[in-house]
Amino acid sequence: MMTDSRLIRDIEDRLKELNLDPEEEAKRRKLMYRAMGVEQEGFMSKDLQLPEGAILIGVSKGELKQAIAREGQLWVDGEAFTAISTAAAKATGRTTQSGWEFWVLVYQPGVGFSPISELRLTEPRKNTKRK
Repeated sequence: MMTDSRLIRDIEDRLKELNLDPEEEAKRRKLMYRAMGVEQEGFMSKDLQLPEGAILIGVSKGELKQAIAREGQLWVDGEAFTAISTAAAKATGRTTQSGWEFWVLVYQPGVGFSPISELRLTEPRKNTKRK
């Protein structure tokens, strides 16, 4: 039997290969973890992994906003989200919002504060305009 960390890496590798949109990826991740008997903690996506209790921090209209990583999701104002962008949209009240642009700091218990850009696991996509 694989250890949880090895099993988690295997699940994440398989999800990365599928190249799904963030919401579908999160749904499949939850199903795969449940099927394999792995308890999901914190928050995990192909771009970001946060421990349980980590807090994303951003500012909208002069107000401090936060999202808390818990049970595999990000929680904003009592609502659960499976992607940093949808959590950012909720925090700002917009229909869409880039999570990488909105969330600027991450507090990790036992570690402290870090810029979110330092925790990104993948290279940012290049914005390309059609000609």
